[in-house]
Amino acid sequence: MIRKPKDYQADESFSSLAIDLTPMIDVLFLLIIFFVLTSNSAQFALDITLPKPEEGKTVEVDTAHQMVIALKTLPAVWVVDEKEFQTWEEAKAVLSKIPELNKREIVIAGDKDLPLDRLINLLSYLETAGVQASKILIDPPAAS
Repeated sequence: MIRKPKDYQADESFSSLAIDLTPMIDVLFLLIIFFVLTSNSAQFALDITLPKPEEGKTVEVDTAHQMVIALKTLPAVWVVDEKEFQTWEEAKAVLSKIPELNKREIVIAGDKDLPLDRLINLLSYLETAGVQASKILIDPPAAS
């Protein structure tokens, strides 16, 4: 924007007129910040190896040798070996006290409408605890 000084006379030279670059510099800085923040955003992913689908094959859960961790939607409850916990911190504290957790066979059961972040939290914790594999219970697909 070109601004005219208050005491500007029409017969003065044009050198007294100055271009104000502040708004343009502000916009450029905003664009630079936008592109820096959006261009190289880190993508977090959890590697999951899915088994090959086998038609009609089901596995029964043997609770005597397997630990079942259930995630319920309403009320938001974590169930570890039939003990209910209201928060993830409580369930994680119990899981951390289980001896040789990484040597037990773990079965994860969840409601159909379960938020994905709860399952991701559990899988991440199991991975850090050294659990190599776990089973996820699902409803069989409806016959068509």
